[in-house]
Amino acid sequence: MAKNKTYNKSIKREIASSKARFISIMAIIFLGVAFYAGIKSSGPDLEKTINDYFNERGLMDSKIVSSLGLNENDLKLLEDNDKISDYYATKSVDVNMTNTKNVVKFMEYKQNSTMNKLEVVEGRMPKNSGEIALDEQALKDNPNLKIGDTYKVESDEDTEAYFKKKSFKIVGFVQSPMYIDYLSRGTTTVGKGSIDYFAVINSKDLDLDTYTEIYVRFANTAKLGAYSDEYKETMEKNTKYLEDLYSKRQVERIEEVKADAKKSMEDEMQKQMEQMMKSSGQGVLNQQSGEVANQPNSKIINQQSSEVVNQQNSNVNQGGSQLSGGNLSYQGAGMATNQSAIIDEKISELDKQLAGSKYYYFDREDNSGYSTYKGSIESLDKIASVFPVFFFLVAALICLTTMTRMVEENRTEIGTLKALGYRDYEIAKKFIVYATSATLAGSALGIAVGCGILPQIISQAYGSAFMLPKVKLQLYPSYIIQSVLCSLVCTVGASIFVLKQELHEQPSALMRVKAPKVGKKILLERITPIWKRLNFNQKVTCRNLFRYKQRMLMTIIGIAGCTAILIAGLGLQYSNDNVSDIQFGKIIKYDALVVFGEDSTQEDDKEYEDNLKNLPEYKSSLNVYQDSVTFNKKTISKQTATMYVPEKPKELSKYMGLYNRETGEKYELSDDGAIINEKLAKLLDAKVGDEIVMRDSENNPYKIKVDHITENYSGHYVYLSPTYYNKVFGQKASYNAQLLNFKDNVDDEDKVAEKIMNNNKVTNVTLASKIRSMSESADLGLVMLVIIGASGSLAFVVLYNLININISERIREISTIKVLGFYDNEVDMYIFRENIILTLLGILAGSVLGRFLYLFLVSTSELDNMMLIPVVHMVTYVIAGIITMIFAVCVMFMMHIRLKNINMIDALKSVE
Repeated sequence: MAKNKTYNKSIKREIASSKARFISIMAIIFLGVAFYAGIKSSGPDLEKTINDYFNERGLMDSKIVSSLGLNENDLKLLEDNDKISDYYATKSVDVNMTNTKNVVKFMEYKQNSTMNKLEVVEGRMPKNSGEIALDEQALKDNPNLKIGDTYKVESDEDTEAYFKKKSFKIVGFVQSPMYIDYLSRGTTTVGKGSIDYFAVINSKDLDLDTYTEIYVRFANTAKLGAYSDEYKETMEKNTKYLEDLYSKRQVERIEEVKADAKKSMEDEMQKQMEQMMKSSGQGVLNQQSGEVANQPNSKIINQQSSEVVNQQNSNVNQGGSQLSGGNLSYQGAGMATNQSAIIDEKISELDKQLAGSKYYYFDREDNSGYSTYKGSIESLDKIASVFPVFFFLVAALICLTTMTRMVEENRTEIGTLKALGYRDYEIAKKFIVYATSATLAGSALGIAVGCGILPQIISQAYGSAFMLPKVKLQLYPSYIIQSVLCSLVCTVGASIFVLKQELHEQPSALMRVKAPKVGKKILLERITPIWKRLNFNQKVTCRNLFRYKQRMLMTIIGIAGCTAILIAGLGLQYSNDNVSDIQFGKIIKYDALVVFGEDSTQEDDKEYEDNLKNLPEYKSSLNVYQDSVTFNKKTISKQTATMYVPEKPKELSKYMGLYNRETGEKYELSDDGAIINEKLAKLLDAKVGDEIVMRDSENNPYKIKVDHITENYSGHYVYLSPTYYNKVFGQKASYNAQLLNFKDNVDDEDKVAEKIMNNNKVTNVTLASKIRSMSESADLGLVMLVIIGASGSLAFVVLYNLININISERIREISTIKVLGFYDNEVDMYIFRENIILTLLGILAGSVLGRFLYLFLVSTSELDNMMLIPVVHMVTYVIAGIITMIFAVCVMFMMHIRLKNINMIDALKSVE
């Protein structure tokens, strides 16, 4: 019992007498555990938080849309369906606001719906007619808006007809689970082509006879994570199920619209006939041609009805003077026959126009905010699978060195205890308890900081791009156990490994001070011309470097590891900051992409060209054929790419830059092959000259030859010349889009897009600036700052430990030169000269290692449709080197104080 108490006191004395070492071990373990557990937990924390948010808010799984509107017959297919857990139909209308210059999506408020539930940020929902709640994003465009203000709807006459009220009272600001990012609210066919924000009004205030969307939630997705592979696979099956379920509705819906149109025409004709009969043949049937029943299924119906009525009025006016007395009924019968023929003719025309009508099925992946956030989490998870492991390896190396030194310092005590009869495990207990105490203390602190703070920092960084709920912190036993076990292996394992070697020696040998290593001639001494020119200090430095090879290697490897982590972190930050500038400066040069409708007339074409040339901001344009194509391969998921066929290939360079990333060579389209982007080529394992299979929207395969591989960082692209397109597809390209360049210094691109959209030929305008905003993920600057800070801190602890060990090993040597009259600055340089050399060598080695670590991180963290800059910029090496040297200088300053205060007498009277 007395022996145990004495030994416990010995452990406490050891900790008290070596606080710096204990704290340094604890600090290394703290950094390793905090970084490992924190980064590993961040992805699952963010995913769990967003999953709970989607479930609480009832985010839809699928959305059904029809170009002809939806009605109760569409809803009947979902009734009493075991596969469907919930659904609802709603009405919405996109409005190009002439008073605020915004494009706003107005949606009706579904008070009792459990799906897509809006979250009130301020105020309340619009419960009464004449009230409106605005998207929180509206404050970005109109910061002066506040609750109680009047919000007016001002647009064209046709659009305003959808509203029963034009003036609303703002009662709240809201967020929707369908729009979790700050940038995108979707595209539209009105205004500038993109929606700025949404607004929610009472259903009584929206005058639409058909539904615009049906939202659906499936029973088999209720317990699945939103971003899990299982959810994705399940939704692919669910979408196919919806397509099969509504396979007959396309034909049925067309017949319904035709029937409604025919009934509308017949009703109008009947009114005309009744009025004609009452007027006793008087030619008073000059009704206004616009008096047609409002059938909002489609503007086509109203148009056809009006045309029939106009034509009939013309017939009545021409023959009205003949309609008198007894021949009235005869004339009426003739007109009825004529009316029927006109209606049949118009229905036939309507049938042709409706032939292209379709049902569309969308899921969460079609929401840009949803998919972008998914990509951000995936990137974070991939970084977490590499960075912390490498971080821990460096920490383990330094812990091994530190514990080895501690055991060697206690050789005399170990020998004494062994001579007194203490057993090996009793002797080892002190070191195991010491290492375990430091490890558990550092682990506990690391888990608290890593799991409690790091996910919040990352969530805050993502909050710059996404409207997210407060992150829900979770403790993941697997990550905690992994990090603690790794830490114990680093410290306790190292102690046991070194102790096992020491305990094999005899007590008499252990009680003697370990003999210093015998000095040997180094290689440099054999090069006489160089060696003769070195002074005493330089020669001592060279000898000491090679005399303690293990310490030299540990120092170089430790610093190299820290420098490598810094380079990788800084490299990712540089790539994240600059990839958009390259993509939307060097590669995408156009300012806008205009998409044309399929049914435009020659008049529409001419009107568009005239209007375009009259735009003051217009500079140049290039017609292109644009289509979506896919590529399949067993080892990768299906890849979707945008195919461009320019009408004038020689002019494409003004709008799209095609370059070799490594050489800078500029490419032009040829008639013998296609140009594909670098990431797509990498995924397909395709090289120049290879043939790859491309599938069109109908899944028809086409072989194309890879002529060149071009630099690109966002999305997949395939470029073909018109001649090569004709060879591959067997038909000429039909140019359905146009790339536009504006003049410099355009003040308001949205206004220009709105003017372009105000043409019958145009269905959408996409600004390159909008594409850039949507392609940029969360600002990871804060995340990278954490990585860089942790790497720098590790570098500091590594340098501190290694320099401290160096001084401890050479305490008698340092005391001797101090006694001999060396000044403090000479003593400092006697030690620090070696550390400076080793630090520089570590930085050089770390630069090489950092490059490979960065490339490995890039290859693992990239998404399939994106690419980071695959080279490390020279600035990154310089900054990482400077940061490492700054930490080295800070440590040297701390060691200077220790060297200055060395007790020379105590050091020199130690046992020889």
